[in-house]
Amino acid sequence: MRLRSSIIGLFLLFFVLQLQAQSGLADSIQRIHLWLHQHVKTSAEGSSWPVIPGESNGRISLDLYSGIPGIVLFYLEAHHATNNAEYLEEAKNGANFLLARLPEQLSEMDAQGKTGLFSGICGVGFTLQEVYKATKDTKYNEGFQRVLKLLLNASETRGETTHWGYVTDVIAGNSGIGLFLLYAYRETKNFTYLELAANTCNWLITVAQRVNTEQWKWRMWPGAEKTMPNFSHGTAGVAYFAAEVFAILEEGRYLRVALNGARYLQTLKNAEGLIPHHEEGDGKQLFYYGYCHGPVGTARLYYVLYNSYKKERKNWKKPWDAAINTLLKSPIPQKRTPGFWNNVSQCCGNAGVAEFFLTLYRMEGKKKYRDYAWLHTQDLLKRATSDAQGLRWIQAENRAEPEALAAQTGYMQGAAGIGILLCHWLELEQDKKQLIRLPDEPYGKEAK
Repeated sequence: MRLRSSIIGLFLLFFVLQLQAQSGLADSIQRIHLWLHQHVKTSAEGSSWPVIPGESNGRISLDLYSGIPGIVLFYLEAHHATNNAEYLEEAKNGANFLLARLPEQLSEMDAQGKTGLFSGICGVGFTLQEVYKATKDTKYNEGFQRVLKLLLNASETRGETTHWGYVTDVIAGNSGIGLFLLYAYRETKNFTYLELAANTCNWLITVAQRVNTEQWKWRMWPGAEKTMPNFSHGTAGVAYFAAEVFAILEEGRYLRVALNGARYLQTLKNAEGLIPHHEEGDGKQLFYYGYCHGPVGTARLYYVLYNSYKKERKNWKKPWDAAINTLLKSPIPQKRTPGFWNNVSQCCGNAGVAEFFLTLYRMEGKKKYRDYAWLHTQDLLKRATSDAQGLRWIQAENRAEPEALAAQTGYMQGAAGIGILLCHWLELEQDKKQLIRLPDEPYGKEAK
């Protein structure tokens, strides 16, 4: 009887602790909402939020990186995690504003960045489609279709190559646009979008720098002064896009693009397995840990090669494992390094690292991954500002400007992105799947 009572007692303790954890996460999500709600502006168009509340110009952004789309996605995920109907209404109001602000057309001058996944209409299109899937309101799907038409009309196509401006990268350029086209193909099953994605990859082949026959690299745009090889602005992101095209089409030329980029990256690694921030000057000794220029982002390329290129599966498991272990053995988050500064965001800081390891835990169930994700989550929660206005993070977006401190609202550098991480924790506690996966995430997607 005593043993049975002890077992029941331990079970009840675990149950109470789990409820307390869920309650704490839900409260943090609610307090992020409180802060966002302090600064929302409502109009006949819908709801909008400034990038930086209190900024003199009250700047509003329509991009996924720092603007309204990220806030809408936070509210969608928060509704999924908590079943709070208020959050879904906030998502719809923000999506209504995005619909109202969709342009009638894009000119050739707009194509440079205005079409991008994180910088332009591709991020808006993705967000509208995700709102449609959550609400079944056809006006949001119609907005998604409008974005696709705008994108097609703004493209420059010659033969089997298509591009939008000359930026190559995931954030603002053709690799990110191509990833959105793959998302559109998965959503619609319309082969046109898959063909356009392949043609975009064909264009990226034409601007590759051939180091040798088996190693290629890409600058952010042809002729860019600095070469940033990691995920956001360089070779890792371009090669990842090519690997995603190969995973669907299984055509050898796209595999070669991905392999040539991945092989080149292997030549840049330091003893800890990190790839430098950029290849010129002091950038060779600067190493990031997060999504933008670190292993969190670049590991995505190795993951897709490991899963889709069966012939060399073992070869690409090694850098995939190395990216994980490099982070586990790193001094972060306890120590802030030149490449992991006063920033806790999805792009450069704790939130991106925590998301990566939370995903790994979902995929593989290893406790060390969950523990490491929680270590980073605890650290970012300690760095929050919490008061009567709600919960937010005052941080330095740019490493080179540590004095430029601000609390942002959006996805990559703000409360919305951190809030999405907290929603993912709450969903894990409730044994729910996460709702949204961005087009640049390979984990959990069906290739065909």
